[in-house]
Amino acid sequence: VLVTSTGVIGRQYPMDRIRAHLGALRGPFTETDAVRVATGMMTTDTFAKTASATVGDGPDAVRLVGVAKGVGMIEPDMATMLTFVLTDAQIDRADLDRITRSVVARTFNSLSVDTDTSTSDTAAVLANGAGGPVDHDAFATALESVCTDLVRQLARDGEGATKLLLVDVTGARDDDQARRVA
Repeated sequence: VLVTSTGVIGRQYPMDRIRAHLGALRGPFTETDAVRVATGMMTTDTFAKTASATVGDGPDAVRLVGVAKGVGMIEPDMATMLTFVLTDAQIDRADLDRITRSVVARTFNSLSVDTDTSTSDTAAVLANGAGGPVDHDAFATALESVCTDLVRQLARDGEGATKLLLVDVTGARDDDQARRVA
């Protein structure tokens, strides 16, 4: 069980109730479920943030469904933001970790709402393998699409935000230099 929080530090959760509820869940995770999860984890957010993508076509397609929350205290390298991407892709843990870290560096770790930071953030990708193997490049592209969509939703809903600014740096020596310039 993965439990995260941006709430009161040190407050204990009723883990027995959480485990019982999660153990009773059956069936595929749907887009409606994603909206319910995103709504349930909202704090000062004004709308539920979800995004999805598929890799492949037909019966062999694998899905990625993402949810996120956070509207304030977000500076590059996250802060009070929580985001989860669920997928049925079968992908080795080390490869999933490498792809996730790369995508998070270009998406969530590039988001700034109010230049404040906090200690509570999470970006996790959970894969159950039920959809079968997936091309790693295609999976990375789909994951980046989901994460970019969620980042833009987080920025649009930023506390006090009236504009969404996208900064595109070209001609940089590498990604680190582009991030510093942006």
